[in-house]
Amino acid sequence: MNDVPNLQYYRLGDIQTQYYHNKPVYIAPVKFDGFFKYYTAKQKVPGYFIIDATSVNT
Repeated sequence: MNDVPNLQYYRLGDIQTQYYHNKPVYIAPVKFDGFFKYYTAKQKVPGYFIIDATSVNT
């Protein structure tokens, strides 16, 4: 999460387990941390994190 610019505006959403390219992964969306952070940021949400669910080293 440290690579996300303006980190104070965001938080991680609920982590979900899904299959992506036939591999199990954890997906965590990056969301705005409230309406006022969204309104003052005037930028788009950076996206989401995909983490391999089978590797301990990720």
